[in-house]
Amino acid sequence: MTPTVASHSDEAGMQELLIPSLASFILGVVGYIMVRMWFIPIWRYAKIKRHLAGQLQRYAETVERSAEVHRREGERGRLTLSLRRQADAMVTCYQYELPYWYRLMIASRGETPVEAAKPLMGLSNIKDAEHARRRIAEIREQLRLS
Repeated sequence: MTPTVASHSDEAGMQELLIPSLASFILGVVGYIMVRMWFIPIWRYAKIKRHLAGQLQRYAETVERSAEVHRREGERGRLTLSLRRQADAMVTCYQYELPYWYRLMIASRGETPVEAAKPLMGLSNIKDAEHARRRIAEIREQLRLS
């Protein structure tokens, strides 16, 4: 048996498939990079911020109900610990995971997550309700929470 020689039409068919295949491979690689390097970190930052806003709201409610201090002290301690962890996660995500262009966009909106983490960390040491309210307001302003 003699080997068959590829005809001209087979070569043309291969070239027609080569360009779309190469384009779809490149689009797949670019899409993967965008998802892993941009979308997932941005989604994670937004999720942490939402969770932190909810925790901060619950903490504010426990401060408002300061008449029940002894009963609420355990809940308040758990919330401050959770707030400290969320602040750490937010700063880590902001500094090491978010793309530079998104950090610039956050800064242009007036958000300062690194600065907001400082009063968040100090909430656990506050006993005075008025001082806690002022600190919560400062945190909300720095993170642009409603």
